[in-house]
Amino acid sequence: MKQFDIIPYYNILDNMPWITIDLGIDVKATNVSYEATGNMTINGVVNTSYSESTSLAIPLLYARARVQIPSTNIGLESDLKYIGYNSSSIYDFRAKVDYTLDFMPIVQPALEVGYRVQKIKIDEEGSTNATMDLSFSGVYAGLLLRF
Repeated sequence: MKQFDIIPYYNILDNMPWITIDLGIDVKATNVSYEATGNMTINGVVNTSYSESTSLAIPLLYARARVQIPSTNIGLESDLKYIGYNSSSIYDFRAKVDYTLDFMPIVQPALEVGYRVQKIKIDEEGSTNATMDLSFSGVYAGLLLRF
């Protein structure tokens, strides 16, 4: 699975020096490829392998909050992306701590460490009767540029 996010948002607390809150829509562009092997029946035909690849755009609600600790270069941030329908849901949650290096005036590099959880649960009844339950989670570290 490959994915990237396009997030148009509105900064609802835009004049606060230490607090930021954003609300918007996340369009998660996803490319999924999978392959299954074994004895299976698809449309009455017995196959030993099956593969498929598809691309789709999934709209999710987006919320982000950030607090900059006064008199430091340390920030605490969390964001949530979510969509749900019937018994299917997708969410992507991230919480992190970052440290901004302020030796450059316009573009400032920063270091971050955090935890991320992403869950995709599809439970669609009907003609396809499709189910999927994927979850990814773990600690991550990164570099970013603030401008």
